[in-house]
Amino acid sequence: MMVEYSQSWTALAVVELSVVAITAVFVPLWNVCSTFLLEPLRLRRVMGKQDVRLAPFNLVFGNAFEIGAHAQSFPETLPLKFDDLEPTATPQFDLYFSKYGKRFLYHVGSETRLVVRDPEMAKEVLFNRMGWYERSPLDLHIFSQVIGKGMFVVKGEEWEMQRRMLNPCFSNESLKPMVERMVKSAAQEMRNWEEMAAQAGGRVEHDVEHDIHIIAYNIISYTAFNEGFDKGKQIYLMQDEIMGHLFAAIGNPSFWIPGLRLLPTKHATAIAQLNGRTEKLIMELVKDRREAVQKGERDSYGDDLLGRMLTATERTDGSSHKFILDAVINNCKNFFFAGSDSAANLTTFSLLMLANYPEWQDRARKEVLEVFGDNDPCEMNDISRLKIVGMISQEIARIFAVSPSIARLAVKDCQLGDLFIPKGLVIEIATLAMHRDPELWGKDVAEFRPERFANGASAACTHHQAFLPFGAGPRSCIAEKMAWLEVKVVLCMILRRFLILPSPKYKHHPHFAMVNRPKYGLPLILEILPQSRSDSIMAEI
Repeated sequence: MMVEYSQSWTALAVVELSVVAITAVFVPLWNVCSTFLLEPLRLRRVMGKQDVRLAPFNLVFGNAFEIGAHAQSFPETLPLKFDDLEPTATPQFDLYFSKYGKRFLYHVGSETRLVVRDPEMAKEVLFNRMGWYERSPLDLHIFSQVIGKGMFVVKGEEWEMQRRMLNPCFSNESLKPMVERMVKSAAQEMRNWEEMAAQAGGRVEHDVEHDIHIIAYNIISYTAFNEGFDKGKQIYLMQDEIMGHLFAAIGNPSFWIPGLRLLPTKHATAIAQLNGRTEKLIMELVKDRREAVQKGERDSYGDDLLGRMLTATERTDGSSHKFILDAVINNCKNFFFAGSDSAANLTTFSLLMLANYPEWQDRARKEVLEVFGDNDPCEMNDISRLKIVGMISQEIARIFAVSPSIARLAVKDCQLGDLFIPKGLVIEIATLAMHRDPELWGKDVAEFRPERFANGASAACTHHQAFLPFGAGPRSCIAEKMAWLEVKVVLCMILRRFLILPSPKYKHHPHFAMVNRPKYGLPLILEILPQSRSDSIMAEI
């Protein structure tokens, strides 16, 4: 009996181990099959029945490499024109809109995306009143590598709490004292340019893109974190390096297989190390602020972004200290990058267009001198009087959309316009395509015409959601007002000092690297204006 009993238990154990082994193999295989084959085919079938045009289906990688190859097929220097869809920045639009019309379905890795360029659909998705849409998982993975997992990633009550806490930092009242700080943040680079030009006889050729980003990081360091420029510059350089590793990793096939992203590849290891060093710098900012309060050197943590977040760590109940501190670190990473990169690239492209359209440069400079005379901006109320500069910056945001597209995942079956949207489909709003659609903007959509914004953005196009420079709805960019303000302040400072001329070394090649930016920098010819030269001499005296 004991032998039979033992044998039966042995047989049962073998069966159980076999089931576990089969399950361990079958479940991952089923998940992979479902993710990369069954689910994309289901979504294709549902949308195909609604007459949505479908790009070719490729297993695992989707259309990623086809799109990448299309982007690489263009020369280093493109013509400076606006009647295309920036094929090097949004190759998926350039490749498929001409084939499939104004909405189509394609695949990028495991995501199946429906591309739309209808403002009414954009409004419905972005305002998300029914809670049907969330950020694309692929976008979350890519962006969080650089900007952390702060407000960009969190959702629900946690997002509402963070947004509510930080909104006052970007009110008109909070922005008023920032003008002077922005001027101080940009002053050193302005002096560097003047010195270079003076040493070259009054005119110098210089790549300004890197300097514009330094100015932007100085501004975010000074206005949002009330710190010196050194740490801000270090964080900028490391985040820029992270971005380089990230986009190099995207070109590797293993990136598109979620499980393989966890492997300690060269780029993944570099990103982890750089993120660790970035977080260490931010912790130093946190430590300095806390020690200053503890020693009585300051009464509170302050009303800037860092101060408000640190105050919230002491007022929040029911959460561990580490979790809240992680939220502070991640939001600092977010604002160091997103809070500066958008404004920096709008400023960069603005300088490109002012150099190539001297009549608008002259008009903008005349307005700046009329409003500020021989002085840099100092009051927010005066900034609001810059109508021409404002029109130019809006036209730049139309032509060179900071975010060429916005992606949202449908978390429930829902209706979008005339389309049934199945759960699991990603809606990609083609921002850049809407910004350049003649049906929305008129026959002159391919022309640089800032005057189209003379009566505001709502009057510039036929639908108020056709202009989405910073998104729309509750998850629109919290720092939009600050970004517009920064662009205007920096442009004023440059226009007051320099005549901006195009450089023959410039290679027009916009590309997407977290935001829309020039791939080969922005060399310009800077010529010191006579009044600026005398100002510099008087400053030295």
